[in-house]
This record gives sequence, C-alpha cells and structure tokens, in this order.
Amino acid sequence: MGTTFTMTSRVLQEERRINVYEPPRYGEDNEEDKKIAPRVGRSQLFRQFIREELIPTIRSRYATTVFAPRATPGGGNPQ
Repeated sequence: MGTTFTMTSRVLQEERRINVYEPPRYGEDNEEDKKIAPRVGRSQLFRQFIREELIPTIRSRYATTVFAPRATPGGGNPQ
C-alpha cells in the first residue's frame, strides 16, 4: 500500500518523515490526481526542500514519470 522513510533536510535543517502512498494502479497517468493537492502556502524554503531534496529522493527510490521538466507537487513553479 505504501512506504515510509526518513531523510535529513539540508534546507529545513531537520529530519523529515516521508510517507509514500502507492495506489492500486501505481504508475498509471490520471488527470484527477493533479487536482488532489492544490498549492497551499508560499513557503520558499519548503518548496526548495521539495525541489532539491524530496523529488530527487523519490525519483531515486520509485519508478516515476516526469510530466514536465520543472514540475513540482501541487502545481507550483519551482522558480
């Protein structure tokens, strides 16, 4: 169903627990998934953590699909 791991964030300077939910049809493209997590907040450091640390870690551990070279979770622009 999913996995949990921890990683140390250089950006946030703390240990983060990451929960990865793997749906029954993991890996299939679904437009509805893009609507689940709208962008919330404007924390520059948290977006930097996601862009520079979390996404590369997820990509190294799981089979992922890159929808856009500069895409981030929640539809935010990494810049």
